[in-house]
Amino acid sequence: MNNKKIFEWVKCKRKNGTEFLKLVYYSPAVGGYVEAGRFNMSKQELVRNEWTLGEILRELQ
Repeated sequence: MNNKKIFEWVKCKRKNGTEFLKLVYYSPAVGGYVEAGRFNMSKQELVRNEWTLGEILRELQ
């Protein structure tokens, strides 16, 4: 039995320096990782003052 997670969160950085989280999974059909979705930080200061992207990523893992 394989207990490996199907989906994984990966922290990425755009060319302009903003960070986001990418949800990926390994697909044997294509022999690599496939993007399933993205999470961008809220533009609200309330959220940005309470959480960093790194803290959110730790909570998700």
